[in-house]
Amino acid sequence: MEFGPCLDSSRADGGCREYDANMDKIRVRMLLENEADHSLWEQRRLSRKKVRKAEVDAVVDTGAVLILLPEELVEKLGRSSIEFERLFY
Repeated sequence: MEFGPCLDSSRADGGCREYDANMDKIRVRMLLENEADHSLWEQRRLSRKKVRKAEVDAVVDTGAVLILLPEELVEKLGRSSIEFERLFY
């Protein structure tokens, strides 16, 4: 798959939105973290290295209200059940 140039390379979080010239879709690179691990890290009860996280490329559906993740990614993040989480961008 061939991607166009980074549209948003100046973002503070290092993220990048790319335009897929072949399929007319917007893709983003996201960092997902286990919320409980992140909370423990903020409380200084867990080292940053131990926070379970994954960087993934995703296709943006501008009308979507939910995110769908592969089961193996959910397991990598330490989630064992299906739950709804509030996400902020």
